[in-house]
Amino acid sequence: MLIPYMSFNGNCEEALHLYEEAFGGKIEYVSRWSEETGGALAGKVMHAHVSLSEFGALNAGDTETPVVFGNAISLLVHFDNAEKAKAAAAKLAEGGALVQDFTANPPPDDGSLCAVINDKFGYAWILVCPNE
Repeated sequence: MLIPYMSFNGNCEEALHLYEEAFGGKIEYVSRWSEETGGALAGKVMHAHVSLSEFGALNAGDTETPVVFGNAISLLVHFDNAEKAKAAAAKLAEGGALVQDFTANPPPDDGSLCAVINDKFGYAWILVCPNE
């Protein structure tokens, strides 16, 4: 099983709550940096695991290494219906940006709908759902 690990600049906990709400998931585990091990990160998330209901899971933590917004990786999520996908897209776009609204994938793809959202933490999400 491949689980993405997302790094944050001190705002990991806020991101976890956003992803939990957007995907109907649950934060299952959080450990925190102590003053001895984390220094400036004391009290911040050292490691967390979030289940994303039927979508799988992700792990995350705050780091002292600066996280730079980029486009090297996108997170792809398949939904079973458009209503759920559009609700998640709206949540992820809060404070972020809708890069591409839901449009049909052209041939040779299956014609499903696809949207791209950059969340306020700098991560790109590709949401796919059936074209009903």
